[in-house]
Amino acid sequence: MKFSILIPAYNVENYINKCIESVIKQNYRNFEIIIIDDASTDKTSMFIEDWARKYSAKIFYFKHERNMQISITRNELIERASGDYFIFVDSDDTINSNLLNYMEKLIVEDKEPDLVHYGIQHVDEFGNKLNVPVNLVEFHNEIGTKAFSILYRNYNVLESPCIYAYKKSYFKAHNFKYSEYRNHEDFGLTPLIILKAKTISSISKIGYYYHQKSDSIMRHCNTKRIIKNANDLLYHYDFLVDNTKEFFIDINIHHDLALFLTNALFYKARTLPRKEQKNFLLELKKRNVSKIYYPFTTKEKIRHFVMKSSYFLYLDIYYYDKGIKKIYNFLFKKK
Repeated sequence: MKFSILIPAYNVENYINKCIESVIKQNYRNFEIIIIDDASTDKTSMFIEDWARKYSAKIFYFKHERNMQISITRNELIERASGDYFIFVDSDDTINSNLLNYMEKLIVEDKEPDLVHYGIQHVDEFGNKLNVPVNLVEFHNEIGTKAFSILYRNYNVLESPCIYAYKKSYFKAHNFKYSEYRNHEDFGLTPLIILKAKTISSISKIGYYYHQKSDSIMRHCNTKRIIKNANDLLYHYDFLVDNTKEFFIDINIHHDLALFLTNALFYKARTLPRKEQKNFLLELKKRNVSKIYYPFTTKEKIRHFVMKSSYFLYLDIYYYDKGIKKIYNFLFKKK
């Protein structure tokens, strides 16, 4: 079985060597590495070229003449992949040296599921584990809708493209594409990939190391970028609602998918300056976002009532006012 390891790179001169080294050190050997440098302006290209010369039979390197952004780069990487399965590795992160061994064993045992999920560990710039909860789950050959609920209830970052091995024939059969020139491309596609899968398996092992960096792009977003992120998230929300209507029939998946979508929107609203936040919430009101919210518990029903009453009040209570939130959590905490 052959794996394609896909690395989109852009201005990561301080991290790219560790990333590629972690891939080259895989104990399983039947793999290729495809790297696309999206027109870096630092020494990223030079470092990749050195690796590509040293491992010319393993590493296939391409460079854009101008910056095309991550979604286009991801689509191109998939098109170039020749493996039975492919995985993404962001160029400033690393992977477990046994990841492909874990994947190959599980894929054979579970008769080639459409998707394989593995765990993620947050680490600092020096590789030290951070105190971030890592919820490892294991299941075998679950249908996509059931897998979505399992992952959502146990795993807060299910939309990350870097914690799955994708069966290429499944990906191509559904013509999945990351939306071009849009940020949050993972939010806009990963849920759909999960939901449409016939079989998904998950292994309770850490496969991916997310490196928390002090110079992270997301820590230095300017207002223009923050607003674009919010607008792109709305675009993906509309896409997902339109393309997942068939799954709303089942009350359990409706519940989990609705909470996943609405939570993402209100978390994003919290990042906006007040004026833009008001416009964003008005967009949510136009879309009648509260209509898709499907509450089960008393706690969720109260939240739903507040949301329907006022999107502004809902945001202030549940995402800003810590005093009210503490009282709320005290009243409804699990005994």
